[in-house]
Amino acid sequence: MKEVTPIEEYIIRYLQGNICDKELHELMDWIRSSEENKTLFFEIKRIHDSSPKNREILLPDPAKSWERMFTRIQPELTQKNPLFLPGRSGDRPFNM
Repeated sequence: MKEVTPIEEYIIRYLQGNICDKELHELMDWIRSSEENKTLFFEIKRIHDSSPKNREILLPDPAKSWERMFTRIQPELTQKNPLFLPGRSGDRPFNM
């Protein structure tokens, strides 16, 4: 696996907003040193800025999913089992 260079580390810190003044000056010097560096930096920044800010994976809430499913099938259960009374404990296969 490739090791992260100091400049790559500075870019990461810059994008995360955690770069100190000394590192920022070094990064700016690197960007100004060549057109290739400038292009690379702004391409990485463009990709970063266009990606979702919240990278957390949002998983569905199992309890809410169960409630939505139960609400959909409740009329069918009531028709098939006249003794089924919604709202009573035990009318769901799982206690939530």
